[in-house]
Amino acid sequence: MLGETEFMGRLFTTDRRALIPRPETEELVQHVLDCEEIWCGEHPRVIDVGTGTGCIAITFALARPHADVCATDLSEPALALARENALRHGVERRVRFEKADLLGDIAPGSCDAVVSNPPYIKESEMVSLPLDVRCFEPREALAAGVDGLEVISGLVPAAYRALKSGGWLYMEIAEDQGAPVRALMKRTAFENVEIRRDLTGMERFACGRKE
Repeated sequence: MLGETEFMGRLFTTDRRALIPRPETEELVQHVLDCEEIWCGEHPRVIDVGTGTGCIAITFALARPHADVCATDLSEPALALARENALRHGVERRVRFEKADLLGDIAPGSCDAVVSNPPYIKESEMVSLPLDVRCFEPREALAAGVDGLEVISGLVPAAYRALKSGGWLYMEIAEDQGAPVRALMKRTAFENVEIRRDLTGMERFACGRKE
């Protein structure tokens, strides 16, 4: 809802500047937190791509204080909102927010994990979204071209370049995108590719490891 939304047991300021956090994204974050391989280093580096409210990056900073967390977004208003939420939760000095398209200038081979809830809705499906979503949430945080894969198709190879050997990519996807996303990740040379279901049984998450 506009004003405040609970995410992983914490309240985040939410308004027209960014996508309002959803329960599915809480599941995405839990999958990442449960991946012990990501967090076993002294200072694991994790990048939240398309941070919006900052809820993903801030949750990682709070749950894994030893991590180096960076969050990117192309929207200055969204980044301002994310910084406000970081301040609200006392991690304004522990999360680095950067204006960037996808991973921007993140150095190749430097990250332990890339995590994203990217835009994945088909243009043709935008008109069928609930009125409150269409009218109050940024279109650029929702729509992703004719097939809904416009952003993901750029994110997957960009993440592969940014990840260290053994690093992981985790993404939220639409329920009908499992097969094409799996194929894209395998073509990009990701290993251990999985399409995971949400609590309702829908295929909503993709993950893979860089060998």
